[in-house]
Amino acid sequence: MTSAVVVRYRAPTLALVDVADVRESDPAYSVYRQRQTDSMVLRLRALGWEVRHCTAAESADATLRRITDTADAVVLGGGEDIDPRFYGVDVGYAHESAHFPAADERQMALVLRSAARGVPVLGICRGMQIINVAFGGTLRPDLGERSEHQNHGCSYANAIRVHTARLAVSSRLAGVLSSEPIKVASGHHQAVERVGAGLYAVARAADGVIEAVERHDAPVFGVQWHPESSHAERSQLPALSNLLRRAAVAPAPVRRALLSACPRLNGRLPVAGVVCAAGGRCGIVEGCAWPPSAVGESPGRTTRILQRATYGACGERIRSCRPSTSSTSRPSATTFRISALATPSKST
Repeated sequence: MTSAVVVRYRAPTLALVDVADVRESDPAYSVYRQRQTDSMVLRLRALGWEVRHCTAAESADATLRRITDTADAVVLGGGEDIDPRFYGVDVGYAHESAHFPAADERQMALVLRSAARGVPVLGICRGMQIINVAFGGTLRPDLGERSEHQNHGCSYANAIRVHTARLAVSSRLAGVLSSEPIKVASGHHQAVERVGAGLYAVARAADGVIEAVERHDAPVFGVQWHPESSHAERSQLPALSNLLRRAAVAPAPVRRALLSACPRLNGRLPVAGVVCAAGGRCGIVEGCAWPPSAVGESPGRTTRILQRATYGACGERIRSCRPSTSSTSRPSATTFRISALATPSKST
């Protein structure tokens, strides 16, 4: 006797979290930031993400958690300096901006929470610095007037400066960008000093400034430059987007199990998760945010994941799939109806 399970494929969701939208003392900066954010959202949507934007300073804790804890990936954008007291430095340094300590705390908590859950995180500029401080690292509060990392004494739109950086050949970032020196678009007056616990410095500028960090045990990445900038190489943001998408999908054994069970998917497994709609009682795969370390290092955990991929959480073995003729999913989603045998015995 067979029963039917509906699996809905949805666009991956990305939480874009900035520190603040408004600098009350500087309307020109607020306008500049808003334009940058709008451009970033449009580009990420064009790359296939459903983007949810929020600010850590202006969003309630519950709102921020609701947006980020249900996302398939998180991007932390640029913005104001981190309150230096979080890394043991006094206020009053050169070129100091406004501070949002409560927002800093929320973003650092988000980084730690996402890393623990295996949700991919990309930090851009300030976002990379948030990642570093969240893991106990420190910052150089100011690089000085002769720094090659931004243009001084000009408008915000012209502050971006292009220079070179070299990525470590073995890094995951080099795998999607280049192991050769790359041109990066920077606009920062601070930099990572001591790298946080579990992080690795995987890129440096010619002057030795750390330009990128990543973790080996979680999909956490940070770049000190602005890949979304009009001054950046056009391929950089798509490459980093693909890195997040790959990190957000189910582990390879789960992908193989699903694709083997569903040959008519033609190798198209969703990046954002598989949701069972059989009365809302079960799931083939309930999301894809498993820690990568769960596969290959913990046989018991791997077995449970594979069982859920093969049988579904309802215990029904997947046999075949076909496009569903009736779907209430929105146009961006693809729905398949999967035929399944009755629940297998516990000895299966």
